[in-house]
Order: sequence, then C-alpha cells, then structure tokens
Amino acid sequence: MPPLTLCVTGMHCLACQGRVKQALEELDGVEHAEVDLDAGRAVVHFAGGPVDEDVLVEAVKRVGYQAEPEPRGSAAGQVCELSVTGMSCAACATKVQQALEQVQGVDWVEVDLEAGQVRVRTTSHVENEWLVQAVNGAGYAARPAEAADEQETRRRRAPSRDTGWRNLALFGSVFTVPLVVLHHLGLAGWLGLSHAMDWVSFGLATPVQLVVGWHFYRGAWRGARAGRFDMDALVSLGSTTAYVYSLVGLLLGLDPLYFEAAAEILTIIAIGHWLEARATRKAGAAIEGLVQLAPQSAVQLGNEGAKTEVPVSSLHCGDRVLVRPGGRIPTDGEVAAGESAVDESLVTGESLPVPKTPGDKVIGGTLNTSGRLEVRVTHTGHDTVLARVIETVRRAQSSRANIQRIADKISNVFVPVVVLVALGTLTAWGVGTGEWGRALINMAAVLIIACPCALGLAAPTAMMVGTGVGARHGILIRDAAALEQSGGITDVLLDKTGTLTAGRLAVTDVEVAGSGDRNEVLVLAAAVEAGSEHPIGKAICQHARRQGVEIPTVGAFEAQSGRGVRGHVDGRQVIVAAPAFATQGGLDTVAVRDAITAWEDQGRTAVIVAADGVCMGAIALADTVLPDARQAVRALHDRGLTVHMVTGDNEHTARRVAREVGIRELDVHARVLPEQKSDLVSRLQQQGKVVMMVGDGVNDAPALAQADLGVAVRGGTDIAAESADLVLMRAGVGALVDALALSRATLGKIKQNFFFAFFYNIIAIPIAAAGLLQPWMAAAAMGLSDICVIGNALLLYWWRSRDV
Repeated sequence: MPPLTLCVTGMHCLACQGRVKQALEELDGVEHAEVDLDAGRAVVHFAGGPVDEDVLVEAVKRVGYQAEPEPRGSAAGQVCELSVTGMSCAACATKVQQALEQVQGVDWVEVDLEAGQVRVRTTSHVENEWLVQAVNGAGYAARPAEAADEQETRRRRAPSRDTGWRNLALFGSVFTVPLVVLHHLGLAGWLGLSHAMDWVSFGLATPVQLVVGWHFYRGAWRGARAGRFDMDALVSLGSTTAYVYSLVGLLLGLDPLYFEAAAEILTIIAIGHWLEARATRKAGAAIEGLVQLAPQSAVQLGNEGAKTEVPVSSLHCGDRVLVRPGGRIPTDGEVAAGESAVDESLVTGESLPVPKTPGDKVIGGTLNTSGRLEVRVTHTGHDTVLARVIETVRRAQSSRANIQRIADKISNVFVPVVVLVALGTLTAWGVGTGEWGRALINMAAVLIIACPCALGLAAPTAMMVGTGVGARHGILIRDAAALEQSGGITDVLLDKTGTLTAGRLAVTDVEVAGSGDRNEVLVLAAAVEAGSEHPIGKAICQHARRQGVEIPTVGAFEAQSGRGVRGHVDGRQVIVAAPAFATQGGLDTVAVRDAITAWEDQGRTAVIVAADGVCMGAIALADTVLPDARQAVRALHDRGLTVHMVTGDNEHTARRVAREVGIRELDVHARVLPEQKSDLVSRLQQQGKVVMMVGDGVNDAPALAQADLGVAVRGGTDIAAESADLVLMRAGVGALVDALALSRATLGKIKQNFFFAFFYNIIAIPIAAAGLLQPWMAAAAMGLSDICVIGNALLLYWWRSRDV
C-alpha cells in the first residue's frame, strides 16, 4: 500500500515533531510515520490496508496540531509541481495562480510564495511545458520541480524558524533589559520613585507578556485541548503567575512585585529557543549540503555535436551531456566517451578521485576533476543516487529510537509530577513563611526549570548529526533502530565478492572442449552474460570487448540466482553456469574437468559454457582482495566480534581469501546458495547470536532481511540496499568498520544526552523548590540544558573515520 502524506501546521520544534509522529504510529494499521518539521508534513506508511484519512487527521488534531491530506492526483488527473522565480509579493503569487488557472485542464493551483513552489492539479492530460509557458507568459520563470527541490524548499524555510525566535527574543530584550536595570541596580529606590517605577515596570513587562508570551499561551491552549501538559504550559504558568501576582500587588499596593521576573522568563526562554533553532538547523545541515551538489543546468549534446545548455530537469534517459573538467556531473549516467578522474567523496566518502573510462557509471553531483567526459543519462529525478541518498537521510533524521519512546512515556508522567511538586513548593513556602509572593516565585522557578525540552531533543539532534556525518562519509543509516542494533552485534557475516574482494573479476583463461573455437566460447558466454549484473558476467563482457569480439543479442534471458544464466543466442540455447550446477543438470564436462580442477586449486573461479546441452568450454576468472580487508577484519576481531565469510564460490577460492584477510577456516562457509545464507543467519540467531550480514547482490537480500542488522554495499543492486539497515556507498570492510564506529558514537551521544537531561532535572528541581533559584535563573538554566544537549550532539561533527 503506498504511503499517505499529510500537511501538518503548528509544529515549531522537535518536541512537536515527536508528538505528531507518536500520535500517528499509535494508530492500528500504521507501520511508521516520517514527520518533517521544516517541510510541515508527515508521510504515513501502512502495515496492511490503508487507514482512513479522517482517522489520521483526527490523531494529529488530538495532540494539538492541524492536518489535512496533501492534495494528490485523482484517477482523472495528476498533481505536478513547479519551481517559480521572480515572485516578490502576494500580487505576484496571484498573477501566477491566475495564469495557470487559464490553462485548459487545470483544476486548482496552490502557490507558496515563500518557497517559490507551485502545485497544480489537472483534471485531464496537461503537459508540464504548457504550465511552464503560462507562468513564463505572466512574466516569471518556471521549471518542473526536481526531486531535490523539496529539499531546497526545506533549506529556504529552515531559517524562518530561528528568525521567528530571533524576532521574539529581540522584541523581549528591548523591554526586559531596561526593566532588569531598574530592578537589579535599585535605581528606583535610589531616585525615591519606587511606586512610580512599579508602574513603569508594569508598562515594560506587559508588551513582553502579550507578544512573547502569546506564543507560549497559544501552545499551552493547543496542548490543553489535546489533553497534554507540556513545556508551553509550564512556561505560561510560571510567567503568568509572576505577572498576575505583580499586577494584583500593584493595584493593592503590595510589595515586592515581580514584573521583571515575568519578563525575564519569557525573554530568556525565547533567546534559548533562538539558539536552539540555530543549532538544530546546523545539526540538520547534511541535507542542505547534499542538495547543493546537484547542478541546475547541463550541456546537452545534439545529434551533430551541437551543444545546448538546458535545465537538468529537462534531461531524459538516453540523452548525452558534456561534462568539462571542474564541472559537476548533472545526473546519473554512463561514460560514453572520454577519460577522467571523478571526485565522489561527498557522495560515497571515497577520498581519492575514481578513474572513469567508457562504460563506467557516474553519479550525479560528483565532480569531474581532469578530463572531458561525454555521459549518457541513465537516471533522472527521484531515481538518481543523490536523490535516494537525500531521501534516506531525511527518513533517518525523522526516525525515533526505542530509547526515545521510553523517554516520551517518562515525560508524560514527569510533567504532572512537576506540577504537584510546584504546588507543594507553593504550599510549603506560603504556609511556612507567610510570604505568599515569595512562594509563588519559587513555584514559578520549579515549573520553568523542569521543562522537558532537553528530553525531547536528546535523540533527534544526535540522529540528525550522526546521519548527516554518515552521509558525508558514504555511510547511510536508515533509521534509529539500526543504531541501537549496532551496539549488541556479536557475529558478522561477510559476503566475499565486493566486500572482502574488489568484486572486479578478470578473465584469466579460456579452455575449449575438444576441437572447438576459443572465440566462439567467449562470444556465447558474453552474449548471455550481457543481460546479467553479476560481477562474473561483467568481467566476461569486458574481456570480450577488449578482444574485439562482436557480442550478439540474447533472447529469453533468465538468471538463476547462485547458479548461472541462460538465454537464446542465434537460435541456440546457451547456458553459463557454475561447474557443480552444470554437472547436476546432466551436462558432460569431462573435457574441461582437469582445467577446472587446476583453476580451483589456484583459488580461481570457473564457469562452464554450454550450447544446446553440449559443453563448449570453460572460463576462469580471478579476483583480488581489497587493500584494507585484512586490517578491517582485525579491527572487527579486536571489537570482540566473530567474523564469518559466506560465499557461493568454491572452497579453494573461499579459503584462499580467508587466509589472506585473517578469517578462521572454521568460520568460512563456501558454496552457499541464497536461501542457505538466510538459513545460516537463522541458525546463528537460534544460538543467541546478534548477527550482522554484509552483502552486495540480489542473492544477499534474504539474508540481509533476516539479519538483526543488514548492511548493503552500494556497488550492489537496489534490492540489496532496500533489504538493508545500513548502506555503504563505498566498497570494502573498512567502510563497515567506520559504519559501526559512527553508529556506536551516535548511539553513545543519545545515551549521554538522556543521562544529562535526567540528571539535570533530578538536581535542579530540588534546588528550585528550596528557593535557591530566581525564575530568571531557572529560565537560563533550562535554556542552557537544551543548548548543552544540542552541543553534545554537534560534537559528532568532529568524528573522523579511522584508517584501516
């Protein structure tokens, strides 16, 4: 069932985001929800059938926010998005809307002036070009929205949150600073104008209470309607208590008054939220950095070599683009001509530029460092590697760890307990001393210092920073659950090809059966393997091309996972298979048996080539161990992990690689079929092991899904990545060691933040109840606790991958 998107309004911090997510995930039938604070939307994924939209909307409203389903295309039409530049006011937005509504087939138009985004729903077929022309005709510039445009919108909107808090903080400071000077420096008493200055204090505190306080009152009222008592309620109670008591005292002639305390509370907390929003934006800056990698234009090559600069959004699969030295590759593709080195570090974490020659794949957003490249476009928009990386990071940043759910439950009990403690403080001080004004102020200090903001920020900020740092190093963490699993891993299962070895096999020998022809064996094998994504198939095809062999077209292609491939070539049924499965199928391989035995003794991989049930020959291939494999395996052993190697290759090759990298023969599992890999994971789990599986191909997908923690190497297929909890954008076990180190470092920050948040409240509440803190001190301490939690998470920015 496809996910449903809700537009959510009223969220202003990570705590709000968490409440909306929790409300949606508590509904029956909802598998999980991804809530995007900056974009103001929630994407709901279902476990089975869909949940009624009204139920989802009501769940959000119950926790105090507004929601509505995001407009989607109906059976009669569709929704498309445009990015529009040149709009500067509401009149511009109206002109754009009117221009689009005049296009035949347009149902409605929604213009977001701030984001420069326009959503158009059509009731019949309407080409994007017609919509673009309508906007251009109205005097503005439009283009179809890219996959990354949403993230660009997030980048533009993110500053608005901290701008709002900044404005409130500055407004409050204008009135609060003179008020504090008057009160704390005793100028009123020195001038003999105490009563008059009380009215001045009232005049200065009231704008703060009405303007800055309104934000908290609105949040408290929204929470009260939802049956929730949270930070906004605590701040509102604390500041209002001081203000109302002082106002009554002013009218009745009581002394002392606490107008300055009421204003200080609101202003200091607004300043704290401003700093928090700035720090949170920095924590989530990973997506902004990734978005900036995507070029907006490309040089398209025409049929006769004509060069035209076009928007990247207009490119289609099969188009050819020119990438000059120093330019960024506009979208995913394949090198059609030219040679160069491409810097992929910001996407894959690979520190050195990667050589590219014709036939090699390139990633959109990476930097062409030296030569001139002609690239054939293979993926655009949402299908590019960069777009999928951005989406993975975004989803991970909105995920919630189990430890966060525990904290949420504690917060639900914590706030009512704090209110009881505050009431107890009021009663004890009032009855014990008779100073009810002082008692009210101490109660306000308890309410304010106990605000559970730090609890709400503890996990999300660490997740935002950790996932962002991971993306920068080529490590994609799918969700918080993956972090938690990484801490308990006992056994690691490593696929051989592409993980321990380079995965770039090369043909070393071709053996012919009887009096056959060597070129014929190579042609038949290359023709069938041309449809395969397996490293063996790629190596055979590359070798055939280098030999100048013309590869014919294959028909009825079929890949048998872990066994081989088959297809029709020039009317002949051709099979390329592992020797064991070829003989099981009744094929006579006597003519090449000695050669195969010799190759396997040398640790090489062999495949049989047969046509119409007759063995035509065999091909030998060899792979090389990755340079960092031995050090990485040692690093895993040093962490106390048991390292296994699991492969479908033969025993000789498997044991040779195991010896080179330092894996015990006892932990080598060779000739393992895909379903057997999954069974192996299950057997280890039944022994009480916590298993991590690392693989890169279709045949690894079942084991990746079965493992407690699945890790896919990006060089592999998309199905493997979809089955994984972590995705490594660069090959090798060294990247795996980095991934484990970063996961554990991020999880460590989450635990440290929770410890600090709980420890802070345990210490601070009794101090406030004892009357040792003024309300402004409590507000400052509360804000400082939030900033400390965020600052601790930001320390992850200094995390560095280790050399292995």
